Amino acid sequence: QAGVAAGAALAGTAMGAGPILAAQPKAGRQVPGIYRIAVGDIEVTAVLDGYIDLGVDLFPDAKADEVEKLQLANFAAVGDKLRASVNCFVVNTGEKLAIVDAGGRNLLGPTMGDMPAGLAAAGIDPAAVDVVIATHMHPDHIGGITTKNGAAAFPNAELVVHADDWDFWMSPENLAGAPDFFKPFFQAAQAAGTPYVKTVRKIKGDEDVIPGVRSMALPGHTPGHTGFVVSSGT
Repeated sequence: QAGVAAGAALAGTAMGAGPILAAQPKAGRQVPGIYRIAVGDIEVTAVLDGYIDLGVDLFPDAKADEVEKLQLANFAAVGDKLRASVNCFVVNTGEKLAIVDAGGRNLLGPTMGDMPAGLAAAGIDPAAVDVVIATHMHPDHIGGITTKNGAAAFPNAELVVHADDWDFWMSPENLAGAPDFFKPFFQAAQAAGTPYVKTVRKIKGDEDVIPGVRSMALPGHTPGHTGFVVSSGT
């Protein structure tokens, strides 16, 4: 009886006190974006590095009303910008740990560069990565393979990239001859590639990069633009 009475009194006190109000600081940032999927025996972890707003003028053949329909359908702001997410993909075969692309660090503004936090949240140590695979050497794909201090972000990894892309972007002559607006792309590529000069593996055509990951040549976006197919089991 005493316990029941005490409990009732406590409940009455709590209910009568009303809500407890306390200031709560704003988090300010979104939680890391991580998504895992199994491909047979291989585990693929998608890590969101951030986003970039692209101008619709990149798509000169797109009709304005069709662009607006797409923006509305995706709950995006209607205007002259298209928001594109930037992702990295960690491939764990059980024997090899690879990352396909590594985001843009801070090279294209403050809306990118979340890859390191995403890896940490996913329990992935950059020092454990065996292979860094680049689809191509644009800054939003290879900026994150180095730190702000110019060191390799994946210190024990080799860099795999198509030979045509490496030779094009790493060329001092191409940098010197590029229009001024295009020079930063060469400078970013060369800064990213330099720490991996001794470990770079330049591929050509379609070949097995690591067991379970095969390259697929897709030139056009850049000279050596490449896709990678993950397969496991039947």
